[in-house]
Amino acid sequence: MTLQYNWQPVADLTVAGLTGARGVGVRFLQLSMRFSMSNRSERGVDVRIDSLSALVSVKSEGGNFQYLGLGKFESPLSLKVEDHAYQSFCLMRVELTDTQMLALETMRGGGGLEFQVDVRGLGHAQTGTVPVADTVNYSANLSKWADVLRELGYADVFVVGIELPMRDIPLSLSSAAGMLRTAQRQLLAGEYSLVVATCRNALDSILAVLDVSESVQAARNNRPKDTNDETKLQRALKILTAVRRYAHLAHHVSNDGRPEWYSRSDATLVLSTTSALLTSGAEWLVLTPDRK
Repeated sequence: MTLQYNWQPVADLTVAGLTGARGVGVRFLQLSMRFSMSNRSERGVDVRIDSLSALVSVKSEGGNFQYLGLGKFESPLSLKVEDHAYQSFCLMRVELTDTQMLALETMRGGGGLEFQVDVRGLGHAQTGTVPVADTVNYSANLSKWADVLRELGYADVFVVGIELPMRDIPLSLSSAAGMLRTAQRQLLAGEYSLVVATCRNALDSILAVLDVSESVQAARNNRPKDTNDETKLQRALKILTAVRRYAHLAHHVSNDGRPEWYSRSDATLVLSTTSALLTSGAEWLVLTPDRK
């Protein structure tokens, strides 16, 4: 894309990279902005661009762009057309809150993100000063976003690569999906035992729905004597039962009256497994007995 002065191209604008950065109590997305300036012989007029700012939006794969925040350049920029073409780089930062990070993970749903940067400024020449604007996009795949999460200090909080059940979930399982969103917020807040307890409730909700499913009933009623002959669905139902039993202590106290304590790794294990089971459960609901 190109910044123009009165319809005359002045600078090609691209996003060269995306990183994360942390300060004291703050986190930023950093976009490396590259300005490829035209030379004076091509332009035939002296032009200078300054007062640059940006609005940054984001969307998931297949989604619609939503406003994320104001992009601020790390230093004042004054881009001037010279006798020769050249490139200028500058970091642009977008401050992020924990709430926004959680919203981005919910939006991402296990995939990548696409950012849209709407750059605005002023173009100056002998003929006057006019507004200039350009829009450029940058796609961050899962691998890139995982790097950003590590740089932001969230790699141990968010479950990267697990597709959280946010879309295409049947209405009968929507209650369980809502519980998992709550559990994700609890994970971010460090309430690990609450994460396990909420996932236990979600598993109970999933079981209540699945137990009336024809395919699940058939799988339960036709268990082979040899476990090696079990179907994939029958084995998956065992996993669901095992995770539910693992989370059982989150609702009870031990013999000495103390509640069970769950670590971050425990909470991550239960949340990621429950999320996967909910996604699979949505598929089991549409299976017929002969496709189990």
